Amino acid sequence: MNWKSAPKFLQTIIEKFNSGQSNQFILYGNVRDLYSLGKDQFYPLIDCLKRLMDPPEGNQRRIIAYYDLISGVQFRNQDDLALVETILGKAELQKYMQDSIQHPLQALVFLQELSKISLNTINSEKQGWGFIINHVESLIHRQESNHLNEVEQRKAMIFHQWFTDPSFVRGRHLAVLVTQTLAELNEMVVELPFVTAIQVPRPNDAQRQRYLRFLKKQHQVSLGLKEKDAVFYTGGLALQDLQKMFMQANHTDTKLTAEMIFKLTQEVIEKELSGNIEFPIINYDFSDVIGSKKLLAKLEEMKSFIMSGKPDLMPTGILVPGPNGVGKTYTFKAFAKECGYLPVIIKNVRGQYVGQTEMTWEKIRSILEVMGNVMVIYDEADTELGGRGAGTHDVDKRLFGAILRMMSDPNNRGKIIWIIITARPDKLEPDIKRTGRAGEHLPVFDPEGQEREEFIDFVMSKVGLSLDDFLADQKQRFLHHTANYSPADFIQLLTNLERKKHLTSRNLTADEILETGYDFIPADISLQRQLQELLAFVECSYQSLIPEKYANMTKQKAYTQIGELKVLLGEN
Repeated sequence: MNWKSAPKFLQTIIEKFNSGQSNQFILYGNVRDLYSLGKDQFYPLIDCLKRLMDPPEGNQRRIIAYYDLISGVQFRNQDDLALVETILGKAELQKYMQDSIQHPLQALVFLQELSKISLNTINSEKQGWGFIINHVESLIHRQESNHLNEVEQRKAMIFHQWFTDPSFVRGRHLAVLVTQTLAELNEMVVELPFVTAIQVPRPNDAQRQRYLRFLKKQHQVSLGLKEKDAVFYTGGLALQDLQKMFMQANHTDTKLTAEMIFKLTQEVIEKELSGNIEFPIINYDFSDVIGSKKLLAKLEEMKSFIMSGKPDLMPTGILVPGPNGVGKTYTFKAFAKECGYLPVIIKNVRGQYVGQTEMTWEKIRSILEVMGNVMVIYDEADTELGGRGAGTHDVDKRLFGAILRMMSDPNNRGKIIWIIITARPDKLEPDIKRTGRAGEHLPVFDPEGQEREEFIDFVMSKVGLSLDDFLADQKQRFLHHTANYSPADFIQLLTNLERKKHLTSRNLTADEILETGYDFIPADISLQRQLQELLAFVECSYQSLIPEKYANMTKQKAYTQIGELKVLLGEN
C-alpha cells in the first residue's frame, strides 16, 4: 500500500526507521481507535502495526510476535508460528508461549531471546523480527525508581539490555510498545536512548469527515444537520465513538440531529474523563449579567475579536480577578455562550498515585486540542494550577509546566481560550499572567452607584418589588444596611425573601423586606474582600474598567494597603 497516505504517526515510524534513527517506538494517546489505510479501509492499531511490520511487498518482511498480559506471546499467523517452530521445536515453543501467559517476566525474557535468533538459519523471506507489546504499562508500570521491587527491576534491566543491544539496534527488527498514556509507563523504559515516543492524536476534522461519510454509506443513517456541523460537534471523539453513535442511530432508526450528536459527544468525553471535565449547561447570556456595564462593553469587544476568525486578534487567555461572590464565573460563562464557544470546566486533576496527575492531564489535553472552539474555565486557579515556587511539590510543578506549554502552543491560538478565575491573583505564578498566556486581565468588581441600584432592583424584581416601591426613608435604610453586601450576599437575601414569600403566600411589603434584611447576617469577610478588590485593581489591564473609588489611587498606595491588610489577616 501507499504509506504516504497513512496516519502521520505511522509515517513517522517509517521515516525514523528507514533513516536509521530508531527501531523502537512507544505509541501513546488515542491508541484504541480505528485508522485509515486507504479509501474506506479502517483498522485497529494492532492490525495497522502488523501490516506496517510485515508488508506483503518489498524487503521488509518480519516474523511478528505480539504480547499482552491476557493472551501472552502470540504470533501473527500460522505461517509465522510454523517458522518459529522450525527454530525452537514445537514442544519447546508451546511451553514458552504457555508460560508467557502466567509469568510476565518470563514472557519478556522470551521476547528478548527471540530477537537474538538470526533468521538467516531458515529458508524464509523474513528479514527480521517485529515485536508488539500492547498495554505495556501493565507489564512495567510507572513507579519511583527507589520503590521498584526485584521483579520490576529485572523487567527494567531486560528492556535496557534488549533495546540497547547493538545487534538489535542495527538489525532489521522493529519493536512497538503501546500504552494509552505515557505517564503510566515506567520512566526507565521511556528514557532508553534508542526509544522514540510518538503521540497518536485524536482524529482531526478531515479524518472525522472522511469516516462520517463512510458511516453514512455503511449504516444508511441520515443526518439532520450539515456535514460540516456534524464534524464540528464531534470534535474530541474517536472514530470508534462515531461508529457507536451511528450503530445506535441505525438500531433505533433515528435521524442524528445537532442536539443528539452534541449530547452524545459530551457524554462520551465526560465518561472518559469522569470527574475531571465538565460541560456546564448555560441558559443565560449578557442580558442576565446586571451591574457590570464597563466590563460587558470590553467583553463585547473581545467577542468581536473571537468571532472574527482571526487568531491574531483573539486572546490566548484572560485572567479574571475579583473579590469572592462578585459573579466572576457567572459572567464568563455568559461570555463563552455569547462567543459560541463551548465552556469546559477542568477539576480534580491531581491524583494520589504516581503518574496519575500526568496521565489525567495527557487525556484532557488530547481532547481539548482536537475539539477547538472551547473556553477552558479554571476556577479557584490559585489553588488548582500548581506552580514552580520553593516548596511546591514536583507533581504540581510538572502540571503547571504542562499547562503553560499548552497555553503557549501557537497551534491552539483561537481554538482554546483560557479563563483563569481567582480572588487571589497574587498567589499565581507570574509566568501564567504574562502576555501570550493569560495576558488580558479583566477584573470583576462589585457594582457601584447607579449600577448597584439597578442590580438591587433586579434582585427585588424576583419577589415582585422594586426600589421604587420603597418610601424614601425605607430605601435609604435598605441601601445603608446592604452597603457591604456582595452580589452573592444579595442572592442569599433573595433566597430568604422567596422563602418568606412562600410562607406568607403573598407578595412581601417593604417593611417585611427590611425585616428579612436586618435578620440576615452575611459572613464577615469584609477585610478579605477589601484585599481581593485591591488585588483586582492592581492587576487590571484597562483604565476604563477601574471603579470610580480607585480612579485616583496609585498602584503604590494600593500595594501599601494590600500589605497592611495582609498583616491584619495574619498572612505576613
